[in-house]
Amino acid sequence: MDCGVCAGSKPRGFCGACVRERWLQHAWLDGVVRAGSSRQEKHTPEGQQTHEVYEWQARRLQARRQRVAQLRTLIGQRQDQIAAARQLRDTLQQQQQECRDRLAEDKDGLAEGKDRLAKDKDGLAEGRDRRRARWQRAQAQVRADRRVLAQALGGVAGLRLQGGAALDERLFGLPWPQRADWAKYPAAYIEACVGHAVHVFSVLAHYLHARLPFYAAKRGGRLYMRAAWRRADAPAAELAVSPRARFVVALGMLFCAIAELCRAQGVAAPEPADVVGNMRRAVCALAEPPPAATPPPLDVYAAVVEAMRLYADAARPAAALALREAVHAELRRLHLCDDAVDAADRDASSDDENWAII
Repeated sequence: MDCGVCAGSKPRGFCGACVRERWLQHAWLDGVVRAGSSRQEKHTPEGQQTHEVYEWQARRLQARRQRVAQLRTLIGQRQDQIAAARQLRDTLQQQQQECRDRLAEDKDGLAEGKDRLAKDKDGLAEGRDRRRARWQRAQAQVRADRRVLAQALGGVAGLRLQGGAALDERLFGLPWPQRADWAKYPAAYIEACVGHAVHVFSVLAHYLHARLPFYAAKRGGRLYMRAAWRRADAPAAELAVSPRARFVVALGMLFCAIAELCRAQGVAAPEPADVVGNMRRAVCALAEPPPAATPPPLDVYAAVVEAMRLYADAARPAAALALREAVHAELRRLHLCDDAVDAADRDASSDDENWAII
């Protein structure tokens, strides 16, 4: 007898596969097919034999098995994906928890850092206040010491820092000539006053450690003014009344050096010819607090012009012009402010041409 499942001849009408898959006996299936049940008639085409029905049912079962196997495989894949997703979720949750813990630790550290910063800030403020107080006490002590030094230096230099106007204009008891009296005093008196001024200036420059553009030198009983940037054997201007042009140039160099001495102490010299007053300002500046800004320097030619005005006579313009030419020649000999001298000569020549035209 043929088996409708395995398509083989079996003596008992069914095979082991039919038994394992819980199929009924071949005779019962044959009777069901012949009875023409509604289900078999519905799904079985007409004109098919029994073994064809068995084959058709076997194909349907095999297709279902394949679908079930595919579904089981898909379910296994989905379960693996779900397990991987769960593991990833657990990992992310663990990392998130670690991040939260670190964030909490960082917040605690930041709070501690803020507390330490506040304490350090308070400590810095206290230290700044203490340093400021010490600096103020030190400045007060320095001012007091500088005041004592100024008085001592004034006593050594022969400058009266306190007293009346008549006393203030004296150097070692010798009155300093006024602006209108330079041409009236004898040459010996002018040279004596200038010699006292040079002595006081040298003492102040030594004690104040100031770097000046000009310095005084003594050679054979005579005083000279020399530029600090020139060689030792370079030409110098003698502080002697005769010749007048050389004395004016030397006097202008002395005015410029004293004004620079005042500038080194932070004070200005409004009148370059006021030698005693300028040196007194330089000494008195020791007892004063340092200035906010340094005054501008005095030009050498301006100081020489200020010295020329001491001997210029408005009633004698020819003598003043001759003195200016001689002073310019002396400046060219010493190679001082050549540009300023040339500019002054060009201006003077243009003024003469204008007067000639008028």
